[in-house]
Amino acid sequence: MNEAHSSVAAVIRLDRLTGALSQIGASNYGGAGGPDFPLFKRVLTKAKSVVEGWGGKLYFVYMADMFHLQYRGARPHQNREPVLAAAKEVGLPIIDAHPTFLAVEDLSTIWFHPESHCNKAGYKLLADVILKGVEGS
Repeated sequence: MNEAHSSVAAVIRLDRLTGALSQIGASNYGGAGGPDFPLFKRVLTKAKSVVEGWGGKLYFVYMADMFHLQYRGARPHQNREPVLAAAKEVGLPIIDAHPTFLAVEDLSTIWFHPESHCNKAGYKLLADVILKGVEGS
């Protein structure tokens, strides 16, 4: 259409597209009934069995939800407890990074973007939590 747009306008349009796609994905997530936790438990059970079959030990690492961290526990992710319960029922050792991330005073020091992934420092923190969890078991 030969329209001239600034790079700012282009970013805004992409941001709107990303938001719209996220809404569509969120409405389809897990179907009408939500996440399929029995299927999740079967997958964890199978993964545990495969890893134990070659003499390994599978750990379940719960990564903090970067978006929900900003609410400081007042608005926990709705699937956190069922996910942890499923891993526990399967008998997996759980390494829960959420409390460590929640204790970070300035979240901007560990995240790339509030609704995205960790930055280098955040992944370092996660690696430290995992290492401590593996060494402590």
